[in-house]
Amino acid sequence: SENINSTVTFNPLTFKDKRNFCTQLQIVPSLERVKSLWESITLDEPLPCTTIHIQPDGNCFFRALAFVITGNEELHRSIRRAVVNQILQNSDLYSSYIRQEFESVQQYVTQTGIKKVGSWATEIEIQAAADFFHTHIYTYTQGKWLQYGSSSTLDNTK
Repeated sequence: SENINSTVTFNPLTFKDKRNFCTQLQIVPSLERVKSLWESITLDEPLPCTTIHIQPDGNCFFRALAFVITGNEELHRSIRRAVVNQILQNSDLYSSYIRQEFESVQQYVTQTGIKKVGSWATEIEIQAAADFFHTHIYTYTQGKWLQYGSSSTLDNTK
């Protein structure tokens, strides 16, 4: 992740991007709720300007992504599955992220139980989600914005 100290413009996923991801994940979106919920904003604000309540059950990261992409946080299992598969299928990309107590990405996935519903996402899953969805993911924690950058971002400004 990267701490954001300068003005950055956040461009949310377009309706077309969301629809394409839903097709890829074989998810039927809640079309009315998938329409762009947010407009482009700058992240020089000290606090998030809008928040949405997401069920705090250990699946909150995956629920938040499901809500943004599909309009329905209950579809978090499909998002989790895609992110875990991203990690496993690209273990060379994520091996440098795992803590020293794990010898491999496979061991990390197995021992942390990240495949299981209720397991909290870490910076590894956030980075893998950014890579899978080809977009930067921004989190707000401890009074600052963090950016998890994807090397192959979509152009969300169109």
